[in-house]
Amino acid sequence: MIIMKNYFAVLIIFLLGFGFYSAYAHTTITAEQYKIEIGWKDEPPLAGIQNAITFEFNQDEGN
Repeated sequence: MIIMKNYFAVLIIFLLGFGFYSAYAHTTITAEQYKIEIGWKDEPPLAGIQNAITFEFNQDEGN
């Protein structure tokens, strides 16, 4: 019974430590009046699945 509790505790620690993480799918870079957004075409990006990187360029008109 003690061994089963130890396995359960290790599983919980593993899930809390490695099971949850955040990844940023899009990144926005601002340079003066320009905004550049870089991201993935298909989200979430998965290993082994073909995907593409997208770039979006915007200019602030200075309203």
